[in-house]
Amino acid sequence: MSIAVGAPSTLGQDGLSRDQLLHFAKHGWVLLEDVIDPDLCRACCDAGRRMEANLTSGRTKDDSDRGNTLGYREPHMHDPVLFELYKIPGLLAAARQIVGYDDIRYIESLMTIVSPDRERHTNLEMVNDRSTWGWHRAYRPKDIVTRHDTDPQLINSAMVSLAMYFVPVSPEHGMTALLDKSHEFDEISESYNDFADRYEFVQPTAGAGSIMMFTEALLHTPAPVLSDQRRFAYFTFLAVPWFYRCGEVPFAHSAFADEGLRGIFAPSVEYNTAL
Repeated sequence: MSIAVGAPSTLGQDGLSRDQLLHFAKHGWVLLEDVIDPDLCRACCDAGRRMEANLTSGRTKDDSDRGNTLGYREPHMHDPVLFELYKIPGLLAAARQIVGYDDIRYIESLMTIVSPDRERHTNLEMVNDRSTWGWHRAYRPKDIVTRHDTDPQLINSAMVSLAMYFVPVSPEHGMTALLDKSHEFDEISESYNDFADRYEFVQPTAGAGSIMMFTEALLHTPAPVLSDQRRFAYFTFLAVPWFYRCGEVPFAHSAFADEGLRGIFAPSVEYNTAL
């Protein structure tokens, strides 16, 4: 299934602008609006509904969601429409800019469907307690964040997260929450209370088809949905080619006609052969 991507976008054909890269370096994240075509957003929501109807999810690994979230890992194995996301002009170029290598690899992905919080009308204070939201990051900065080779104002992140939203997102609609600039500290703790006074709490607002790119060294968390809208989102992780791969890859990746897909879904390589 092929869907044309023709919506106006803050993502250039060649990837991120210098201002966007500077924002990523300073804040640990960058928001790109109007990137995913509305038809593709609807198709991806439909794919999520088919997974919901045909697959068992149960609760996600995050205990903080209290049963409001469905998660489907490696969703491209269940619906090929999700491959269209990787063909969005400029998207892989942007990931390469952040990772710092042209040869990047897919690590894993997750489709999430977040329902309105069941207790939002009866226990809003509990629902809004940010310290219970499940803050986390996959890696400490010293493990994945480095200064850019030639531009001291920029950084590279050996793994970058791409959060793709198929419906409008805002604090009310359950936008992913971030602790702004928290990719600058190396403490082991991931407790919100340890850092809430040091870093600004951020939940951007954006329309359907937006993509937020952030380093996995940034403290972040899923947030409850307080509106009546279900949130459909897709999270994918791209990294340097020797990064440990968590997820399964499509069978016979070398058969992909699309060169970009063929490259990012290729097997990981040994570090000394990738340079």
